[in-house]
This record gives sequence, C-alpha cells and structure tokens, in this order.
Amino acid sequence: MTAKNQPEQETTGENAEAAMIQLGLTGVGPVKIIVKGHVEKTQPENGEGNGASEQRALPANSPTTKIAVVSVVFLTLDATLAERRLRDLKASDPSSWYMVYSCPWDTDLTTLAHYPSVAVTAEDFQ
Repeated sequence: MTAKNQPEQETTGENAEAAMIQLGLTGVGPVKIIVKGHVEKTQPENGEGNGASEQRALPANSPTTKIAVVSVVFLTLDATLAERRLRDLKASDPSSWYMVYSCPWDTDLTTLAHYPSVAVTAEDFQ
C-alpha cells in the first residue's frame, strides 16, 4: 500500500498533548517543571471570599464557587525523572491536568513564546 492510499492521521488532542510533553522533556532549558491545573469548589469563610482556596468537605446545602487552581508540583534537572513523575501524577489524579515544561535559568519566563501555564476555559467550570 502506498502512502497515498493510507488514511491521513489526524492530530488529536491526545497526540498534541503527547507532542507538548515531549517538547517539555527535551527542551534546552535544564529545569523540568511540572504544573497542575484543576477546578475546585470553594466555600467563602463567614460568607466572604478572600480569593484563597481550601480543600475541605462542604455541606450538601452550602453555597459554593468554582475556581481554577494552577500549581507548580514538581521541579527537577532530570528529564527521565520528570517523565516518570508526570506519568505517576496523571495516573493518580486523572481529573486534573498536568504538563511538563523545560525552563532556562535566569530567564523571565513571560518573555518566552510558551511559558509554564495552564489555560482554563468556561467549559472547565461546568
């Protein structure tokens, strides 16, 4: 069968994520950083919100707000260790989103084309 007769492979979200992970693991920056993003329900203390998030059990009838939380969860100079840790984190917490990035030393990361971040969309809050 020639390449012309083979079905074209689509770049799925899963393939794109795998490609981004490989970029993070093999990038020239020596620091490998893993970030986690998730949406959680919060309950303002004493009815007032202060922007802080606490993970705690909420009574069934309490008013809640959903917020996005982005955290740095792991740093290493070892790409193999970063890959293993990323796989373990994703397996133990599949409802959260994880990504690995390569970061250079002594650099304002906001000046890079794609710095360590997590995009949160309205769909994440539904």
